[in-house]
Amino acid sequence: MHTGEQQRSFWVPVICGGVILTIGIGSRQSFGIFQTPIAADLNVGRELWSFGNAVSMLLLGLCSPFVGNLADRFGSARTVAGGGVIYVAGMLIMATATEGVQLTLGNALTGVGMAAAGFGPIFGVITRQTPVVKRSIALGVATAAGSFGQFAVVPLASALQARFGDWHTTMLILALMSLAVLPLTIGLREDRRAPGSARPQSSREALEEAFGNGSFWLLTVGFFVCGFHVAFVGLHLPAYISDQAIGMTAFGRTITPLELGGWAIGLVGLFNIAGSLLWAWLGGRHKRKDMLALLYLLRSLVFVAFLALPLSALRATLPVLGNPANSHRAISLTADQFRYAFGNAIPREESDELYEQWAIPAPGRPLFEAAGAAFHAHSPDAVNTANSGRGPLLLIGGGKDHTVPTAVTRSTLKQYKGSGAVTDIVEFPDRGHSLTIDHGWRELADAALSWLDENGLGPR
Repeated sequence: MHTGEQQRSFWVPVICGGVILTIGIGSRQSFGIFQTPIAADLNVGRELWSFGNAVSMLLLGLCSPFVGNLADRFGSARTVAGGGVIYVAGMLIMATATEGVQLTLGNALTGVGMAAAGFGPIFGVITRQTPVVKRSIALGVATAAGSFGQFAVVPLASALQARFGDWHTTMLILALMSLAVLPLTIGLREDRRAPGSARPQSSREALEEAFGNGSFWLLTVGFFVCGFHVAFVGLHLPAYISDQAIGMTAFGRTITPLELGGWAIGLVGLFNIAGSLLWAWLGGRHKRKDMLALLYLLRSLVFVAFLALPLSALRATLPVLGNPANSHRAISLTADQFRYAFGNAIPREESDELYEQWAIPAPGRPLFEAAGAAFHAHSPDAVNTANSGRGPLLLIGGGKDHTVPTAVTRSTLKQYKGSGAVTDIVEFPDRGHSLTIDHGWRELADAALSWLDENGLGPR
């Protein structure tokens, strides 16, 4: 009976703490949605909102060691509740802000509030009240709850901003949602009168012990990198997507660039949920330092892949790849989509004329096959680039091509280095993907004919 009560009781702080993290992390990660609207409304550069967020993150980190000591002295429930009050106050100040000082002050308060109502005190409660054998999965569930907030709240914030068009209203709604943190702190209460309990460490004693531990410094560096990634991506990715005007259509509904920015951050949170639970499970079966090293390695590879992927190509193919059902359909581009993917380097009038003349529905399957070629052992798109028995190959690229950027064309050229056959590249700096059908097609044809003559393949 005692075991059952213990197992039931430790889920109380896990659930309550998880919901608190869902609300707090979710609303905090939505701040990237406000980057562009605030700059436009206050007629300031984006560095103002970025600076405020930087102050918030720095204060979060600086206050974290001391709120841990406050939690030891006054209880985690009171500490988290106090942090929630400070956090909501910061949100309300920002929601009513009309100039930079208010925005910066509000950001500073949210940073202090998140330190007190964030992972540190909540994880402390969960750790103390959870049996050792269940501790890894309990912490994983709480971490996943924070990621769920990112998945649920950030897309909601972007939808609210798209609906109202007023960042003050959106921020105010998030502030009111954050009030729900306060009653949830009841689930974090502990029996602090346990007999024989050790005297709580002072902040100085805790810091001295930590600074003398090599693992602490390694973990700090790792968390620094983690925080940089999370804060930088969360703050700037939505604005970047909005700047590039990357929208999409999914299941018959048009998703604006602003909403897509919210969903991009939300999807990071969704996959964080699976990652948190997976790594919690692995942490109970393998050395945690090894799992942490693997985690950061995988994260680095994701960032390298993102930087290597031309965003214009992603936007150009989203009308097809944005809906998995398109793999079995013939897809027609709209005139605007054709303009971006094909006619961006020519006048709008000519792009529209080419659209009327050349655009027809085309199967979506080849694009899906190309996108998944790297993960398919026998992909229909596979090419033997080392074949030395083939004929000469000329790669042609447009410097303004959105669909196949020059970086992709040059990468293709490198893949053929293992072949002894002739492989060359010709680039036209001012041309787009329509270079074979627009008014400048003769320039392309002349270059191709000259290359054939040079290789002894010209007309006889």
